Amino acid sequence: MNKDIAILIMAAGASTRMEPLKQLLAWKGNTMLEHVYQSCRASRAGQTYIVLGAYAEKIKENCTAPSADIFINPDWRKGLGNSIAFGVNSVLAVQSGLKGILIVLGDQPRVSANHLDKLISLWEKRGVAVAATRYREKTGVPALFDRKLFDEIRVLDGPRGAQPLLSSTLKDIETIDGRDYIADIDTLEDYERLKKEQG
Repeated sequence: MNKDIAILIMAAGASTRMEPLKQLLAWKGNTMLEHVYQSCRASRAGQTYIVLGAYAEKIKENCTAPSADIFINPDWRKGLGNSIAFGVNSVLAVQSGLKGILIVLGDQPRVSANHLDKLISLWEKRGVAVAATRYREKTGVPALFDRKLFDEIRVLDGPRGAQPLLSSTLKDIETIDGRDYIADIDTLEDYERLKKEQG
């Protein structure tokens, strides 16, 4: 376990392209968010936190994370960037000495503890500002951000999440491949396709 790293799961969105609450869709005997949470808890990171926003109370009732580890962003409508900044500020208020924060999306149920541990190991060995996930030509999350970027993450805003920061730090970033087994679920069609692929 590396107690210098915390995981922050982003699950604040309203799932506007899906009628059921995306976070509460069934996945391998749990809800999607609970499955992601348990995968994160199984990794080497020291602590796992969740950021909620839309329908927070209903989602919170169906999650085993302690209330103290769930942060509810009142400004979630401002987009993923705002929720990341809110979450990072909330985490650092609790654990100011962290050396890295690993950001994971709550709608990526295929993310595994093994993948997260590879990102942690890459960051530990290489000392980079960001250890991120590569999807063919794109770099994205899950991504581990070193404390040298905390000031920039804490002021993120808008709908693109951490993408502007990932693009601007390419000289100090290393990646591992995630294209074959990590995918976002944005529509019911995505959900049904991934469930079918999972068997």
